[in-house]
Amino acid sequence: MPLSSPALSLLAVTFALAFGSACVDRRCFEASDCEAPRVCNSEGRCVHECSVAADCPDRSECRDHRCRALPLPSLQCPADMVAVANAFCLDRYEASRSDSSATSAGSDESMARSAPGVLPWFPATTEKARQACHSAGKRLCQGYEWTQGCRGAAETAYSYGASYDPSACNGIDAFCDCASASCASVPLCPYPHCFNREAPGGQGGPCGAAFHVAPTGSFGSCKGEWGAFDLNGNVWELVDSSDGRDHVRGGAYNCGDSEALHRCDYEGTFGPPAQGFRCCADGTAAAPDAGLPPSPALDASTMADGSPFDASPAGRADGGCAEELADAGAEDATTPLDATAPEADAAGPGDAGAADAATLADAGVADAAAGDGACPVEMAAIGRFCMDRWEASREDATDAELGASAFPTSRPGVQPWWPISTAEARAACQLAGKRLCRADEWLESCAGPSLTAYSYGATYDATACNGIDAFCDCAGPSCSSVAACPYPHCYQQPSPAGSGGPCGASFHVAPTGSFPRCVDAWGVYDLNGNVWELIDSDDGQDHARGGAYNCGDSEALHRCTSEVTWGPPARGFRCCKDQP
Repeated sequence: MPLSSPALSLLAVTFALAFGSACVDRRCFEASDCEAPRVCNSEGRCVHECSVAADCPDRSECRDHRCRALPLPSLQCPADMVAVANAFCLDRYEASRSDSSATSAGSDESMARSAPGVLPWFPATTEKARQACHSAGKRLCQGYEWTQGCRGAAETAYSYGASYDPSACNGIDAFCDCASASCASVPLCPYPHCFNREAPGGQGGPCGAAFHVAPTGSFGSCKGEWGAFDLNGNVWELVDSSDGRDHVRGGAYNCGDSEALHRCDYEGTFGPPAQGFRCCADGTAAAPDAGLPPSPALDASTMADGSPFDASPAGRADGGCAEELADAGAEDATTPLDATAPEADAAGPGDAGAADAATLADAGVADAAAGDGACPVEMAAIGRFCMDRWEASREDATDAELGASAFPTSRPGVQPWWPISTAEARAACQLAGKRLCRADEWLESCAGPSLTAYSYGATYDATACNGIDAFCDCAGPSCSSVAACPYPHCYQQPSPAGSGGPCGASFHVAPTGSFPRCVDAWGVYDLNGNVWELIDSDDGQDHARGGAYNCGDSEALHRCTSEVTWGPPARGFRCCKDQP
């Protein structure tokens, strides 16, 4: 007997209930196939990464169904790594072979290194990457560590920010050339996604996308909050896994849809050829003040060793920096100063003079013109080179603390890195993919195209830069009986009744860029004063320029042409690099 219509409907529903689940249970292949915060597991199912702390590795917690590294009170990382959320250490750069260079990926696979300006190591398997990290005393990063290092505390979509920037990192969109022959008949330049636009006449291939792997750190803006470079693009980065598959993150130089594949939360297992990696480490807990030399705010009446400071010219043949010893040595060519005598510089106060002009011309500064090359945002283009806009500071420095990181930065509002030796400054600049500035470069920037005596102009200005004269306090008790305020050279005049010490000069190192008028023609700050700046040399001595916050005769020692080798304590530096 034929079934009625209601019966047929019931049978259909029963069939759907019995077998329908096989049709709607969709298998995932990548993390992007799942709705956040779920991820794709090894069985192809979208699951939460964790539900309780026990689901996560040691030294991590489960938060919002994602594993997050637990912070330590203070974390110390090797110089080639950065501290992520104060919880673990992450390589600054993608892993490279120890013999790699800017043009060769090398062949020595004994251990991984983290260095700028070299081709990254690829192709690689998870096991090979794991061994390379282990040989370097590190380990391959866990997936959750890599993601945390990429997204930062703000959990942005890309290491550099919330929105896709086609030129920030090394992706296929970064090499669009709308002036190339293949784009000649394209009426509208297809940038920023030129890879998705065919060349004229359907000739095949992207329009002007001459993409390629770049040396590590080549894209200065492709940098995360913690200081790691190239987390998005360049090469895919393997993360540790236990399911036998190679899990990669971060995208690469040749991803057609870089906007999607470069995201910090994208994970693939399809085995792309450009598989690289970087290493992680646990780091060590450090004391809060580890590696922090004192940052003195000295009273002008005492030297660094606590002995009375003599402001008179007697015994001050070194030119008079408050922390320097009286017997600075024969290297210092500064004429002994007398507070009551005319200025020691025969060219006249503040005037570049014939002697200075000759010095500058000999140094090749006469043709100093603003460069038009591409420099990183923290550097200024000067002639044929780039120079840090601010004195070098440690990466973790603040306006009050010197910090402990071995990685140098160029940024305003933080304590400069001092004291330091030439060898240490040279190594620090190299770590940042730069080099220590040469004497001719430093002088070219300071004197400017007009060959002035100071970075800010031809005439000494006691308040323009951070020098001892900038902190005169004529209203202070030590100056109460001084008939005429000795400013701008109060350091040169003893306090009333010869009671010892200069009148009101409470000098100290200031955060970078604190003196906005202390800037050269190209926007480089603090070339005069604050801390002496080391320049590269090969004679075994520390050559320093620009004077410091504590120089008794700032008018003489802050000059662009002043160079010393007596080893003042307040030695800082800044970095340079050749323009592309």
